[in-house]
Amino acid sequence: MKTTNEEKHRASGMTQIAVAQSMCCKTFRVGTGFEPRDEREEPFRIIDNAPVYHCGFNLWNLSYNYETDRKLHKWGNFYHPYMMVGMPDTGGSNRLYVDNSQKGWYILIMLSKLDEWSNGPSYPVWSVLSWTPKQKNDSILKAGYRMFYASMLAMEIGDIKDMDDYGSLFDEEGDWAASWDCSSRCFHVFASIRETKYENETDFEISTDDAPPYLMEHLKAMKIIQPTLK
Repeated sequence: MKTTNEEKHRASGMTQIAVAQSMCCKTFRVGTGFEPRDEREEPFRIIDNAPVYHCGFNLWNLSYNYETDRKLHKWGNFYHPYMMVGMPDTGGSNRLYVDNSQKGWYILIMLSKLDEWSNGPSYPVWSVLSWTPKQKNDSILKAGYRMFYASMLAMEIGDIKDMDDYGSLFDEEGDWAASWDCSSRCFHVFASIRETKYENETDFEISTDDAPPYLMEHLKAMKIIQPTLK
């Protein structure tokens, strides 16, 4: 039977709930819906010497209309196997774009869609994850890295500042990449937060060759070289 437009919009609403809870770090308030858990003015993180603001911890104060203002540049993609927690969990696909339509700013936009096997046919749902002011010698690539890094730190460890005080929820003993299908840029960020297995040092070097320098320290700290079977 053909799925109606109303049914697709209803299913898209489930994606909005899943994204708000699992990735945007927002809280639900009766009467107003999902809101940031904090509305601080200072940036959520300073990354590569640049401030980055996050939708779950900062007050959104940019004048922005996604339907009319957007200038999207594809940055990456990843699959989240636990986007909606339940019995069973439901995964979803996510596409990442850097929007440079706002003068002086970059915005990280995510288009998300829950798996149809569980949620049914739906339309992609867009979300603002993070935003950062443009810097000298900046680029869409550089801004995308620092915004996605901040966004995944928010998702996995919340507001903890000391990188030695956290453990990722999704390490999966270093095997997370098997279920989190992602582009190379997203892999660099995930692997800097989670313990990650590599076949050998060459595999590590190839996998992280073009990662930003500020991520390399964390990538090295999180790597696991699998022992060679004799």
